[in-house]
Amino acid sequence: QRKDAELTLSKLNYIYPENEEIHRLLSKLALEDGNTAIAVRESEALLALQAGDPADTHYQLARALQAAHRPNEAKEQVILALEAAPDFKPAQQLLLQLSQ
Repeated sequence: QRKDAELTLSKLNYIYPENEEIHRLLSKLALEDGNTAIAVRESEALLALQAGDPADTHYQLARALQAAHRPNEAKEQVILALEAAPDFKPAQQLLLQLSQ
């Protein structure tokens, strides 16, 4: 039913384009399913909406970019996450992974 959920959330994006939770859920589902293009797009939408915690949003985008095999862009996003929250442990760990 995950594919149905992704399809439904994608359709809801057209109706409620500024709904943060829809973008967040769709990004999470897409990343878990390996659909990195959608995960990146939805994380970028959250940044554009200036939604929620900027550190977490940059971190989630970095994870999606890493999964999409775009390490330089992922590294930029994880650095932005750490600028917003220097003690953010998951972002610190991701930066270490990307630096190796």
